[in-house]
Amino acid sequence: MAVKITAMTAPRASRRAAGTQNVTDVLLSWTFIRRRSVEQDAADLLQGQVFEVVALSKTIGRTVLLNVGKGRQIQHLKIGSLFVAQGQSLVWRERRTKQEAVLHGPFGLTKLEKKVPLNGRLAYYELTTADGSHEVALPKKDAPLVLIAIGQKTLETPAAR
Repeated sequence: MAVKITAMTAPRASRRAAGTQNVTDVLLSWTFIRRRSVEQDAADLLQGQVFEVVALSKTIGRTVLLNVGKGRQIQHLKIGSLFVAQGQSLVWRERRTKQEAVLHGPFGLTKLEKKVPLNGRLAYYELTTADGSHEVALPKKDAPLVLIAIGQKTLETPAAR
């Protein structure tokens, strides 16, 4: 019997990061039941836990163009998850189609000055990979977790480049 081992088998065995919340997490917070903290997530990541971070991107995976009238098209912002693990490639999974894309290192994460419309909990970042550069929106709470996973000490800013 042949067993295929992939670089990251974790998307099925992952845990949501502290900044990635679903409806259940919001209801639990209303009843004052606390979720894990960012610090606990960082410690668990270093112990080998894989985390799921919600992410929005136009360029990771497939590119979807939307017609906006008069023959013009824009790229569609896709909702998905970024699976992060210490010292491994990042895996992007689009929520609607479940298609996955593996992003290979070396990685870099730079905070962009753009604001995410209608959402103060997310921020835009530029994720640099060996395959190219991607603009992603991540929860502000989860950015330190992604930094640890990609092996970057501090968050770069556009002025520092």
